[in-house]
Amino acid sequence: MFIVQALLLARTEYIVYFLLSTWFESLAHNGSGGRIPDEVKAFPLRDAADLSRRLAVVRQELCRRELHTHPNVRALRDAAAVLAVACEKLRELSKSRRATDGSRDFAVLFTRDRRAAPRHNDRRQRTEHRNMT
Repeated sequence: MFIVQALLLARTEYIVYFLLSTWFESLAHNGSGGRIPDEVKAFPLRDAADLSRRLAVVRQELCRRELHTHPNVRALRDAAAVLAVACEKLRELSKSRRATDGSRDFAVLFTRDRRAAPRHNDRRQRTEHRNMT
């Protein structure tokens, strides 16, 4: 499925949510969304916990015996695959964002330390500083 490939290539959480939103919209317009529970397709998409809850609903529906008609099972399996990939991608992006945020904080501290070093604006001060070292 193209949506799964696109989710795997997403570089930010915003792109993941955008792709999911457009996918849900396309399901509504092409008619195949009727086979997926409304609570799974409801807007807005809030966060990773919300997506995990939606994935749990889809998996519960797959386990129910009365829904095992061919179109329903296929639509639910597709939804489970898309939501599982989206949840995993959000976890991955969240981890990398936290790692990046931490290194950025260190970079800011390092930059502040360097800026705090004494600056010598006139020649006499620079000469005196060189003589002291």
